[in-house]
Amino acid sequence: TGPVKLESLSISKLKSLARYHGVSLAGCLEKSEIVRALRKGNVDDAAAERMQNSEGAGGGGPSAKAAAPPPARTSDEQKAQDFAARRAVARAAEAEQRAAAAEEE
Repeated sequence: TGPVKLESLSISKLKSLARYHGVSLAGCLEKSEIVRALRKGNVDDAAAERMQNSEGAGGGGPSAKAAAPPPARTSDEQKAQDFAARRAVARAAEAEQRAAAAEEE
């Protein structure tokens, strides 16, 4: 098997990557749009590879163990990432509310 690419992941895995990296998928309807948003948010094929390996798809060999956990974060980094993720969710909810209001008009 070759290297794992973002395009080869399922939509649910792409959405998980977006949540993990704090990338907003507001307005993304197609898989290609999700991949484009992830790449714009500096999520690359290496992240897809890590996600694939962390599921144990490789049979639990040494490569799966090496790629499974992300590096430990300081509390400030964790707080910043948590805030970014919450803000991304809030922005997506606001966009959905605006879209629903526009449809009602």
